[in-house]
Amino acid sequence: MRAALEAGVEPAVYGTRWDSLIDPHCIRASIVPNAVVADLYRRAGVVLNDHWPDMQQAGILSNRVFDVLACAAPLVSDEIPDHPDGFSDFISEFGPGRPIRPPIDQALNEGPARRAARRNRRA
Repeated sequence: MRAALEAGVEPAVYGTRWDSLIDPHCIRASIVPNAVVADLYRRAGVVLNDHWPDMQQAGILSNRVFDVLACAAPLVSDEIPDHPDGFSDFISEFGPGRPIRPPIDQALNEGPARRAARRNRRA
């Protein structure tokens, strides 16, 4: 979240324990019922993801990666050492020397062909 905020991105945040970390007007809800999570991902211009340091070092993908890709939503994530085959084409990464803003802008401005490629890959 820090990288996005520093890049001037004003995210819509869902979840708990954000009150002291970000501007409260960014927080949309503290709890999201499971029944609506997929719809939120599908409607998002881009979904941001990061990993706990131990998961990142071990190359363990967070559950959000699977959820977002299953919904064919654009995903920007911190760097992870290894992705399962086929995942790299649909995860835009940021990290040291790779700022977060370009992949966010790319996702927000993607055309119908890219969206269709994600949907077709999911099918």
